[in-house]
Amino acid sequence: MNQLRVLGAAGRLSVAEFFGFWSPRTYAIVWVPRLVFQTAFFALLATFVGGPELLRFALVGNAAYLTCQAVLTMATASMQWELGAGTVPLLVASPANPLVVFIGRNLAMAAHGVASGIVTLFIATLFGLDLSVVDWVGAVAILVLIAGTSYALASLLGSLVLRFTAYRNAVSSLVGFTLLAIAGINVPLTVLPEWLQMLALSLPLTHGVLALRGLLDGAPAAAVLTQIVIEAVLGLAYGAAAYLSLRVFIDAARRAGTLDFH
Repeated sequence: MNQLRVLGAAGRLSVAEFFGFWSPRTYAIVWVPRLVFQTAFFALLATFVGGPELLRFALVGNAAYLTCQAVLTMATASMQWELGAGTVPLLVASPANPLVVFIGRNLAMAAHGVASGIVTLFIATLFGLDLSVVDWVGAVAILVLIAGTSYALASLLGSLVLRFTAYRNAVSSLVGFTLLAIAGINVPLTVLPEWLQMLALSLPLTHGVLALRGLLDGAPAAAVLTQIVIEAVLGLAYGAAAYLSLRVFIDAARRAGTLDFH
């Protein structure tokens, strides 16, 4: 129960930090247009290259991708912000588990990802994506899952960036663009070499995209559920890896007395 209180406190701080960075006005005039422009770009490109069928493919894919990308961009870097603020030694010295604080401090970014995905889906309807009420409910649930698995991936990347702070932006950008290219966002997985397909299927987001497509295309419930379960398992695996990576980093830095020098 104590750890849940720590997690809740970290989550509340993440909300305050998020709104300190993104006021509602700034969010509306800076972030939302980014979602509009990216969706419009790939929608128009898909229409030009493949017609209505590829248009629908791109619209669904980008709703999933922008959910993931919104989480990756800020959650990966924010762990390094904690280190730069000089609060890590204080966290280690406190009775609270610093790993729980690290994991919880980006919860607002996960909510940001869900909001981005919902806005993108709404934009997609303006380009002709037809969604029923049931489609909306199921799609939002899958976007929540994608945000969660992306959060786990971002936490792992953030834990690695703590060791190489100069690369915080490069890491999230590299992984984000890699997912855009290979996760089946704008082109089917089947057009990729087999080894790239295997890589894509081992990363969060890919199975979430497949689940979202299956749901909106009327695939059998069992097929959709299978993709959901695989996506969830991958998220748990990446979350566990993030926790272990943070533990190794903190223990090693504490033994060496270098928490202030990363």
